[in-house]
Amino acid sequence: MTYTAATLREVTARRRFAETHYPTRTPLDLLTVSNPKVAKGAAELGYLPAVLHLAPHTLSGANLCPWASRECAAGCLNTSGRGGIALDASGLNAIQAARVRRSAMMIIEPDAFAAQLVAEVQRHARTAARHGLRPCIRLNGTSDVAWHRTFPQVIAATLETGARLYDYTKRPVPDAAAAGIDLTYSYPGGEGKAARRYLESGYRCAVVFDTPRGAPLPDEWHAPWGNAYPVIDGDAHDLRFTDPAGVIVGLRAKGRLRGALASRFGFVQSSLQV
Repeated sequence: MTYTAATLREVTARRRFAETHYPTRTPLDLLTVSNPKVAKGAAELGYLPAVLHLAPHTLSGANLCPWASRECAAGCLNTSGRGGIALDASGLNAIQAARVRRSAMMIIEPDAFAAQLVAEVQRHARTAARHGLRPCIRLNGTSDVAWHRTFPQVIAATLETGARLYDYTKRPVPDAAAAGIDLTYSYPGGEGKAARRYLESGYRCAVVFDTPRGAPLPDEWHAPWGNAYPVIDGDAHDLRFTDPAGVIVGLRAKGRLRGALASRFGFVQSSLQV
């Protein structure tokens, strides 16, 4: 991945701001590792997850979500939970500052970043083994980086540990699957050409519905191109690679998307499918 001089200056400036306003005495961890007791649903399926949270879209000064739609960027779950508490005027708190710093390290110091990420992946695999679980890793927890192209050495080292790699993506072509990454396409609205491509190639497609929390999702999603697909509950767990092929992963609107107006070709779909 190459960046312009102007982008690198902006990334450097935002990292400096994050380090100045949100200093920390502890080293910066890259992966957020789940505790087996906390990730009970994943443990019941035999897995221990870890996620890399980078600064989404252009928050770091570089665009790490190049295929994001306007609605996706506006409703990003980056600010859900503690990530959205007491944000300053620049949109940062301690959690967001850490994501900016991770992103800056990846962009400005790619070799050091890759080495640390591989070491943390290997450590996570050992932790999972001690609990009798298999490691699984999402490298795009809040980003959409083409890891198989930018850091193939990280992908290879991760797969060597026996970890499952999986991600949501808006990348129009599922080429990352050939590198060993299980993919679920995130429907951005519109005519759904890429969504159809993924579904017809045996992958899944995540669709956000206006279904309230606790209410059942629709049984089927009627796609813009006329086909109907079965809907599974994607809020039950996050281990998408355990889901069947060719299904719609239904997600209830959360965060800023809660209460958003659903439309036929919108990012948020109506739960009243006809």
